[in-house]
This record gives sequence, C-alpha cells and structure tokens, in this order.
Amino acid sequence: MIPISSRQIKKKTYYVLLSQGGQYKGCYTTVQATSLDKAKMAVIERFGLLNYGGIERDELRAKALIKAFGLKPVEEAREML
Repeated sequence: MIPISSRQIKKKTYYVLLSQGGQYKGCYTTVQATSLDKAKMAVIERFGLLNYGGIERDELRAKALIKAFGLKPVEEAREML
C-alpha cells in the first residue's frame, strides 16, 4: 500500500450481512477496507448486488445481529453445500 503521507492508512473490519433471499442465504462474512464505500464496492464485486444485504462497522451490533438471525460464515456454508 502506498501511504498518502508519511503514515499508513489503517484498514478496518466490516461485517457484511448477506441478503436473506440470495444465493448466500443465512450467511455473513468480514471485509478489510479503509472506508465504508470501499468495503461496499468490494462486497458488490465479490458477491454481486443481489446478495448484498448490509454492512456493520460496530462489532457488538454485528455479532448481535449474527446471533439473532442465526447466520453462518460464508466458508462454513460452502462446506455444507
């Protein structure tokens, strides 16, 4: 990564809740990105617009939503197929 100035840009972890009606139904994943917009673009490029559900930055809220909806990681769901 080429820094904008003398300091490095820190990447943040975003929790991606995938669409409940798409191919990745009942799944979530994480994305490392420098901003929310870049995280959204990475998700759309990787999973497609129809599978995009939402992105959470707050870890506690994301884990609460994952637990409430009973979501599984994308990698674990692929093994079940």
